Amino acid sequence: MQALNKLFEIFEQIQKYNIDIQAPIMPSIDFEKSRQNLILQSYKNTISEIQKSYDTIENHSVRQTIKDLLPSLTNSERVENAIRELKTLEVVMPTASKSFTLPNKIPTDIYSELEADANELNKTMNAQCYRSAVIICGRMIEVALHRKYFEATQVDLLEKSPGIGLGNLIGKMKDREIEFDPGITQQIHLINQVRIFSVHKKQTPFCPSAAQAQAMVLYTQDVLSKLF
Repeated sequence: MQALNKLFEIFEQIQKYNIDIQAPIMPSIDFEKSRQNLILQSYKNTISEIQKSYDTIENHSVRQTIKDLLPSLTNSERVENAIRELKTLEVVMPTASKSFTLPNKIPTDIYSELEADANELNKTMNAQCYRSAVIICGRMIEVALHRKYFEATQVDLLEKSPGIGLGNLIGKMKDREIEFDPGITQQIHLINQVRIFSVHKKQTPFCPSAAQAQAMVLYTQDVLSKLF
């Protein structure tokens, strides 16, 4: 939501000039007072813009958080904490407004499977279930790589080696000299690494952040678009 970024910028001005957000906006020929009026009016207009547009946010948790914090934005004693909490939503906002979409050239025989994964991925991201989202990303890459391996070798590894992991699958593709752009290979390895940390029990539990999960989603979308 662009209005949030605008709000943060205006609030920096409020802090810089030590403006009381509850001060009345009254006409004045004094420069300092006029500047204060302008900043305060922009601040109030931006809050109104946020209030009108938060219903369009798909992520229920983000939407509710913004709604709950709106009253604090006009309270001098609570506004700093409210702004601080809103800033934590910046990494979540992209997932609230942008859904994962499949590339147009996905082969028809795996399209419905990947489409189901994509729909579930969007739900997990909107629900902030980031470990689940990363796991689905890894699964989508597995489906795509199995299809690429079959295209190149006419061997279905799902029948020959049904328990093969993503790392071993990449190794088999390398053995068959099925090469990809180095950037794609690095992205796949990173997705797999984060997936492994998310799936397997570790001494210290791992839970990807919103930013990490969003990065894996973007990498997955990019890999799929380049594979097909």
